Amino acid sequence: MADDEWPIFCSARPEFTALSEAEVWNAIENDSEGESPVTVEVLRLGAEFLAGFKIYVDQHGFKSRGTNFPVQCPIEKIAIEVLMGFIEAETVSVRSRKGH
Repeated sequence: MADDEWPIFCSARPEFTALSEAEVWNAIENDSEGESPVTVEVLRLGAEFLAGFKIYVDQHGFKSRGTNFPVQCPIEKIAIEVLMGFIEAETVSVRSRKGH
């Protein structure tokens, strides 16, 4: 791994790797209970990504290199997008509560 590359933080289970982005989003959007296998896999991937990212940053620090994280299939990309969206929303919320 080059010094300016992110490591691979998460891996989808084989049964989900062939799903397209549209199929993943459709499954999430039509899962009001949050219990479909696709939704559960997105959440698992998000948690795995966050844990791996934290370990990486603790060991190497965080250099500004953008959020172009390596993914191997659409469900991994969506899991990271959902997590990053959540983090951004929480950051805005915290800042607004602090009056910044």
